[in-house]
Amino acid sequence: MNNIRQFKNLIKKYESITLEKLNNPRLEWMGSKTIMNYLTGFGNTDTCRLCIRAGELSMERYGNKLGMCIFCVWVIATGDVCYGGNNEKTYEAIKKARNRVKLLEAVKQRAEYMKTVLEEYERMNEKTN
Repeated sequence: MNNIRQFKNLIKKYESITLEKLNNPRLEWMGSKTIMNYLTGFGNTDTCRLCIRAGELSMERYGNKLGMCIFCVWVIATGDVCYGGNNEKTYEAIKKARNRVKLLEAVKQRAEYMKTVLEEYERMNEKTN
């Protein structure tokens, strides 16, 4: 039990983001993290699709959300949370992007990195099956 379906969907969502979407007038006054939160749930456990699913799994298993990260593909495949360790570089690039072009670059880099995490996860699954 984990959030693999949400992880795969998030990769697709990141890949679908365009400069046109980022330049939407409704997002004009938002910073990078807020834009990505609006578009994908990025950066907040209450809105992140991965965190929401991991929280549901934690509630089913333990009756609380304290251990929710252990159900997340980030932790399973990399041994670290989405914003820590080797995952930090692409996470911080999104947070700190200073313009829409840089944000788009950061989002695309995160999607590519997520694909490598997914590959590692799938390799790990092959070994256990």
